[in-house]
Amino acid sequence: MKKLIALLLAAAMILSFAACGGIAGLPGGLGSVIPSSSLSSEPSVVPTEAPAEDTFEAPVENPTETPEPTEDPTEIPEPTEDPTETPTEEPSASASVLGEYDTANFVYKNEYLGLQVKYDSAWEVDGMADLAANNGMTEEEFTEEYMSDLMKNRGSAMIFNISEQGGLVSVNIVLEDIGDLYAATLSEKDYADISKDGAADSLTEIGYSDAVSTVETVNFAGGEHAAVVSTARTDDVDFYMTQVIWKVGRTIAVITLGSGYVDMSDEIIGMFSAL
Repeated sequence: MKKLIALLLAAAMILSFAACGGIAGLPGGLGSVIPSSSLSSEPSVVPTEAPAEDTFEAPVENPTETPEPTEDPTEIPEPTEDPTETPTEEPSASASVLGEYDTANFVYKNEYLGLQVKYDSAWEVDGMADLAANNGMTEEEFTEEYMSDLMKNRGSAMIFNISEQGGLVSVNIVLEDIGDLYAATLSEKDYADISKDGAADSLTEIGYSDAVSTVETVNFAGGEHAAVVSTARTDDVDFYMTQVIWKVGRTIAVITLGSGYVDMSDEIIGMFSAL
């Protein structure tokens, strides 16, 4: 039992933190914590190679040696012609990126994402100190100002985490700023398609067997959204993971729903609603 709970926690972290590792130009995968000291006031751009110093070099005589342009769709994805996801509005500039808790009524509300979660007293909620530790920083560093900067500088971080049944069921939200280029070209389904193989690989790397990940469309918070749905096993126990992709402007939120023994995805999805 302890091993399963530990693997559930690891899976929730690793899958969220690796979800966009296949997208060229993004900083090391979703959830990769960028120290506040590395944040600049200028927005970052997709990295490109610096031009050669001698711009008057004679052309290569054999044109066949010149590499042909790559057609790798992960570098600059074409817009999805028929997106399945329900469009979401741009985040409010004044909204809290970290969101707010109504502890008396067991509600987490995030106006930046346009989402809220209604849970009950059976769920254990990570406080700011725990969330900061999950992101590799201190509580003093994990501030609203830090997250606002992160969402303008191609950063990512976990902002919400709750668990139930001693950790056998967990829900977390990781945000990533994908920049203006990918905001214009990358749909939720594109993001899920790119992430799918990495999800199964991550489960295998941390000790699960028979890991399989597929891309599906789920009804989430009143609309249709792409999701990476994974199944795996450990010690003859089934593991279920649904990662819903929620795009708002240039922000991607990966909402990870994990459970052992029984697939709780539908019940957990019912806890979410749009604002």
